[in-house]
Amino acid sequence: MKKIALLSLASIALASGVLACGTSTAPASAPTHTPVPVPTDTPTPAPTATPLPTSTPTPTPLPLQAPDWEGITLHTLCLEVEQSYPEIETKTPERIAEAAQRVLSGLGVLVVATGTPCDATLTVALTGEPLGAEYSGGEKYCYSGARMDGQMALTLPDRAPLTLPIAGELPPPFAISFCPEESAYAPFAKAWSQALLGGLAQLWGPQVFVQALTDESVRMGEAAAHALAEIGPQAVDAVPALLQALMNEEDAGLRQAASDALGAIGSEAVPALVQALADEDERVRNAAARALKDVGPQAVDAVPALIQALGDPDDDVGLAAASALGDVGPEAIPMLVEALGERDANARRGAILALGRIGPEAKEATPLIIRALEEESEWLVRSSAAYALGSMQPDASEAVPALIQALGDESEYVRAAAADALGDFASQAGDAIPALIELLADEYAGARSSAVRALRDITGQDLGEDLDHWQQWWDQQQE
Repeated sequence: MKKIALLSLASIALASGVLACGTSTAPASAPTHTPVPVPTDTPTPAPTATPLPTSTPTPTPLPLQAPDWEGITLHTLCLEVEQSYPEIETKTPERIAEAAQRVLSGLGVLVVATGTPCDATLTVALTGEPLGAEYSGGEKYCYSGARMDGQMALTLPDRAPLTLPIAGELPPPFAISFCPEESAYAPFAKAWSQALLGGLAQLWGPQVFVQALTDESVRMGEAAAHALAEIGPQAVDAVPALLQALMNEEDAGLRQAASDALGAIGSEAVPALVQALADEDERVRNAAARALKDVGPQAVDAVPALIQALGDPDDDVGLAAASALGDVGPEAIPMLVEALGERDANARRGAILALGRIGPEAKEATPLIIRALEEESEWLVRSSAAYALGSMQPDASEAVPALIQALGDESEYVRAAAADALGDFASQAGDAIPALIELLADEYAGARSSAVRALRDITGQDLGEDLDHWQQWWDQQQE
């Protein structure tokens, strides 16, 4: 994650794509220039913001929170934004000034027109650099990343200016859904949103991020959510705004970023995450489940919703819900046991995986999981049952015979999972040695590898996949 002076902002990555990155090579960077205003007679003027007609400041402006500036309250502000792009001949100016003005207005600070008296002047100077990579095996070079860096300076009468370095970066992601083939179309907005908010937060504190969550620009909202996730539990006051961001119907990236932030905040965020589990976008449901996993045992109130998510149509969501339930711990066991009777196979598999993740404390479910291993029609459920038995470590006299029988399952994946689970029992699974030696002849390489690992863990011997060597060793042990 990119560190921005006093506060941290997470780099924003594209969530999915169809082009995969081959060798990532950004174009040679131009030397860092000190941003200067672009002359008004050029195609790329540096805009100076004018007040938005709809901006209405709050009655009480938020005081500054920067060290040695605490308590200073600004009612009006002159805003100057300078932006340059040395590697791009023609570049339409980004709407940095307008975004800054919206956030400041929400903080109660009125940005006034040029020439109007003001309490202070805020200057934002940024230089943009496009970042690119080769995708689809080098067939395409896409400007899929961007960097913006520079400084923010606050000037008040009779005080030395407060100058802060600011920066934001979106590295080229591994996979993309859209290829910007011209450098002018690199995702600069994601980079300058990070830089702008990081600078404003150094001046006015984390309330800047809360305000930006509801900005009309979803890129600003994403940057704010990533920053709040970095702050963690101390950002608890942002929960209502993050919940509102989760309800954004237009952008799944913003909803996912908000869900991640809520997970980092902790138990106070659980109700919002439960609501996110029902989002129509599978990426958001997945993010909500992963966030609840981060909350851990404090997410106990989310257990009913997570149980329901086990049967999600998207497999990744169900697996994430299973992980979250496992991390909730023993308090989830009664409902997980009940879920073993669900008609949906994915729900049953998820419940078994969660019980396995809980571990030995879930031993009470052993008979039901053994039954699933022996009787389930779905191989995914049977292989999950084998995994769970290895993780739960119930009495070997109960589990080992069932796992030995599963070594002959019609599914190669179940055979491999059963072998792995027997390895987890180590010396307690000595009765499985002959069957594991037979498994070395399996046509499926995964099953053979699992058999080798199990035999090594059970016997302490390392004879590789050579069935004859293992059989010879075993015969010698019987003499």
